[in-house]
Amino acid sequence: MGGNSLRQGTTLSLRKVFGILILLLIVGFVAGKPAMEQFLKDFMHDNTYVVYFPRGTAMGEDAAPVLEQVESFMKGNGMAKAEINGYTNPRGDAQANLELSQKRADLVKAALAGRGINESRLVARGFGGSGAPVVKKPGESDTAWQMRMSRVEIKIKLF
Repeated sequence: MGGNSLRQGTTLSLRKVFGILILLLIVGFVAGKPAMEQFLKDFMHDNTYVVYFPRGTAMGEDAAPVLEQVESFMKGNGMAKAEINGYTNPRGDAQANLELSQKRADLVKAALAGRGINESRLVARGFGGSGAPVVKKPGESDTAWQMRMSRVEIKIKLF
């Protein structure tokens, strides 16, 4: 579940944004364009968290710590917004999978709202079994692969 690094305690205020802009100018002049591009890439990096749903609408046992990390990050970054994207494995009826993925995304949204995150900062969408496929690992069983596809991705954007 890559991308779970948190920048705790980072709240973007006008003062910090101004400081970042000055730092960018300094980096741009001193280190050159490639260093400035890397700095921007790191700063604008999307943090993605994953909650697995082994069956139906029941969150996996890894959900609580993931939701805690997202809560902490969102509360520490008042401008951050989260895209909550639900997925299923591709087996079964496409319409039923689309509805199930939306229910899963809505459950994660409700869980984050229940932790004090304003719903206006949360967008939940279901994509069924057709969106963002997960590549099967060599030697991975079909069951394990399908379980990894049954997930909700929480993508946090700072801007």
